[in-house]
Amino acid sequence: MPIVDCNREVKNIYVTSTNRNTSQYPSGNSYTLYLTTPIKDISKVEILYASIPNTMYNLTNGTDVISFTNNAVETIFTIPVGFYGATTLATAIYNASWSTSQVKCSFLPAEGKFLFTRSTNFVMQILTKELANLLGFTFPAYEQSIDASTTPYATNIAYTGLFYIKSDYVVDMNVNDGVFLDIQELRTMYNECAPQGTPNDTTNNNTANRSFGMIPMDVSSGCIKRFKKSGDYDIQVDYTYPIQKLDRLTVSWTDKNGTLLNFNGADDNAFILRFHTLRKNLC
Repeated sequence: MPIVDCNREVKNIYVTSTNRNTSQYPSGNSYTLYLTTPIKDISKVEILYASIPNTMYNLTNGTDVISFTNNAVETIFTIPVGFYGATTLATAIYNASWSTSQVKCSFLPAEGKFLFTRSTNFVMQILTKELANLLGFTFPAYEQSIDASTTPYATNIAYTGLFYIKSDYVVDMNVNDGVFLDIQELRTMYNECAPQGTPNDTTNNNTANRSFGMIPMDVSSGCIKRFKKSGDYDIQVDYTYPIQKLDRLTVSWTDKNGTLLNFNGADDNAFILRFHTLRKNLC
C-alpha cells in the first residue's frame, strides 16, 4: 500500500463578532463560533489582522463622585460616564458643579495636571478611586485648598486672589494601553505577565499568562484600532505539542485584569488567524 505524503498546510480563518448568535451572546466581548471544517494538527497560529473599537469608558461610574464645600455646606456632584480626555473631563466637572460650588476646574497641559480654583477657601473630596486616578490624586482624596498668596504663585495671574487645589501627579487618561484577545482553545503557557513585588513573588496575571495575545490600543477613544501584522508586530504562538483538532473558537476580549471589556454597544470586532498545520487536513 503506497504511503501518502501529506505536506504542511496554511489556512486563514476570518473571525467576526457579527457572526455570533446574538441571543446567546448579546455582547461582542465574548462569543463562540464554530468552524465548518475542523482544523487538525495545528503547530502554529498567527494574527494577521484585527479590528477592535476603542469605546471602553475610562469613567464607568459617574454618580456622586466628587464634592465641594460652599460656606461649610458640602454638595456632591454627578458626572456623565464616558471616555474622557483631560480637557473634556475638566469641562464635565465644571458644567456639573460650577453653579453651586463656584469652583473652576481646568486642565494645565504644560504640567499634565488638573487645577481647581475659587476666590474663597474650599474643600474637595473625590469619592471614587476611579475618578481619583483620572484626576491625578491619591485615593482616598480629601483635599484642602491652598491660599495662592502664600505660595510661589502669588504673582501669577492664573492664581492671583484665589485658593487652589492641584493634582498630586501627572494624569493618565488611558486605562487600556492594550486589550487581550483570549481564545480558550488557543491558550498558551508561553505568554507571561511579569509578576509584581519581590523577586520571589509568584503572583501572576492569569489573563496575560494564558491569553493568545495583546492588541495595543494606540488610537484615540471612539476610534477603531486596526492591528496589522506588517505595521504593528508579530503575534504568533508555536505549539510544542500540536493541537490535534480545532472545531470552535471561544473568544473573549478582556483588560489586563481579566475583566471582560465593555464596548458600550460598539460590539463589532474581527480578526484573521493564520493556522499552520503538520499535514494537509484532507489527507
